[in-house]
Amino acid sequence: MRAALALLLVLAARDATGKCAMPIETSTVITPGGGALAADGGIVVGATTTFDAALKVGVPDAINKTWRFSDGTKQYEPVMTTIAPGLVVYRPPAGVTGALTLVDGKMELNKATFTTDKPAQLAAPVAQTVRQVTVPERYGGTSLKLRAKFKAKPPEGVRALVVFGVTKAGNVARSWTEVDADATEHQVAGTTGRCDPGITGEIMSKPGDKIVLAWVDAHGRLSKLSKPIVVTKGK
Repeated sequence: MRAALALLLVLAARDATGKCAMPIETSTVITPGGGALAADGGIVVGATTTFDAALKVGVPDAINKTWRFSDGTKQYEPVMTTIAPGLVVYRPPAGVTGALTLVDGKMELNKATFTTDKPAQLAAPVAQTVRQVTVPERYGGTSLKLRAKFKAKPPEGVRALVVFGVTKAGNVARSWTEVDADATEHQVAGTTGRCDPGITGEIMSKPGDKIVLAWVDAHGRLSKLSKPIVVTKGK
């Protein structure tokens, strides 16, 4: 989903000669508004690129320090947890539940009802392959993309798919993508084209790297981790 939306913006940003407009790195709310979220859940905010200054909402790393939760009478500083580079979950302080609006000054960004429910953790993703592919660009050159292939569509309500590198120091978040609910293949690293600068801090996994995957569920929580997968070189 993130890749598809960004691609439309990238194509719109080019003139007939292929010259790129100036990209604007920003962040936006991924979680649909008006839903009910679990007690340990939150609103998911992700980095993105736009070429329209009017669409700039947040900062590129998605850690927007001026954003607050509001219950209509009082504001609360969110607890922000970075899941991966440019992917952050915003939670209200412990004990704060009910209907809350995420705001930036007078701008309303998202509304959600925080409940005391704690749904079970989502099962781990089961990918068939994760491949690094080299893709020719329309106006010359090539770009690297990391694509995860699944047999089935994502579980209902999944917001994102995260890649963790398996290292001696533990699992390290490298990249992510917003999930298309109808897709069985997801680009989990790499840009949408040469006019797209990509996500700051993203790490491209290479062929031979060992990784694990996790869904981000409808409540902004990580699923169980997948079994280790070795990245292969694709065509």
